[in-house]
Amino acid sequence: MSKHTQRAAEIRSFTKPQVPVSLDKVRQYADAAARWEDLRKIMARGSSTPAQDEQFLVLSEAVRSHAAELQLPVICTEGNANEDGIPGCSDRNGFLSKDPARILFDSWSEAYLDRPRDRQRMLNSRKGRRAANAMLQSVHDSGDCDCHA
Repeated sequence: MSKHTQRAAEIRSFTKPQVPVSLDKVRQYADAAARWEDLRKIMARGSSTPAQDEQFLVLSEAVRSHAAELQLPVICTEGNANEDGIPGCSDRNGFLSKDPARILFDSWSEAYLDRPRDRQRMLNSRKGRRAANAMLQSVHDSGDCDCHA
């Protein structure tokens, strides 16, 4: 399974549309969002080509359109986006709607750009899994998760 296919599957698993939609619509969003994230990483590292920059703009519009159609929660606007937030595409810290990485990391840059091997090693360690489970439990206990809706 390619990294892109794996990320698209992850995105499908945490995407929670606020309206009834077909699974095909969620798949289209997940595929566009995975390709968008790939290009976003390349651009953030400063190694994108003009063609990739253009493709990123096109994919940004596709992700915005899908997010609006699915009525995804926690999408930022021009007025509340932080440095990593992309209005209409991500939450204020740059994460896709409901991306579980938002629980462990403060920003998209920290989660997906800063030392990915160290991050993956931490998430795969017993201590990292315990910390992640504790954080998920605290979010659940606070009522800030979808299961209380």
